[in-house]
Amino acid sequence: MTNTPPPPPPSEPPPGGQPPYGQPQPGQPPYGQPYGQPAYGSPADNPYGPPQPGGYGAPPPPGYGGTSGGEPSKGLAIAALVLAIFGCVGISWIVSIVLAILVLVRVKKGQAGGKGLAITALIIDALWALALIGFVVLAVVVGINTPSAADLKDGDCVNASGLHDDKDVAELSDIEEVSCSSSHDAEILAQVSLGDDDVADYTEDVAIDLCLEAILDQSPEAQPQLAAGDLFYIAFADSDEPESGDKLACMAAPTDGSKLDGPIGE
Repeated sequence: MTNTPPPPPPSEPPPGGQPPYGQPQPGQPPYGQPYGQPAYGSPADNPYGPPQPGGYGAPPPPGYGGTSGGEPSKGLAIAALVLAIFGCVGISWIVSIVLAILVLVRVKKGQAGGKGLAITALIIDALWALALIGFVVLAVVVGINTPSAADLKDGDCVNASGLHDDKDVAELSDIEEVSCSSSHDAEILAQVSLGDDDVADYTEDVAIDLCLEAILDQSPEAQPQLAAGDLFYIAFADSDEPESGDKLACMAAPTDGSKLDGPIGE
């Protein structure tokens, strides 16, 4: 039978505490690592120190190197409100609507503030729009209800502004046809249909001569008061440059500016 020799005793460390051969010396890099090179993953890999919060490439904090997102839209909202307040000047209220909508779009995207100012501007703009619509409707209604010279016939009675402007050819406004039995400003005594010759050389003197001839022919009952100076007559046309076929209304009113209480001549 063969006797197996016992294993050799563990080697004792050399004198001086040196590690066995092949083991890295204290303070030296591991085997295969170049001398003076820090171990992989050590903080020394970054020569500028450990990365800081919000490192390279991070966006700057608000207010640094840029403007706050709310400031531009707030300025637009203020501009929209100012333009809305002065909406009676030209088309400023239309510009105000555009600016206010732009602000609200930015607010919806979370880019800015100024929502309250923009809404206030839109409310004022809406009031201006309603006022404009009302004015147009009123102008149309008044225009429809205002009689023209062609609408005024012999025996019609009217109230009107501009009868006593010391002009033989009246520039009347606010004409309203009323009953002759009520108080009124003037009465139509005749109506003249203008011909080609009349409009070719049309002047105020031509209009007065045409009216005088027509009044004498169509309203003889008014002649005594005209001759006494109690009434004066004027010519009224729809245009300063009438065309052939247009009408000329010839009316009479009290010389002293008083009202007529009934038909002239009664």
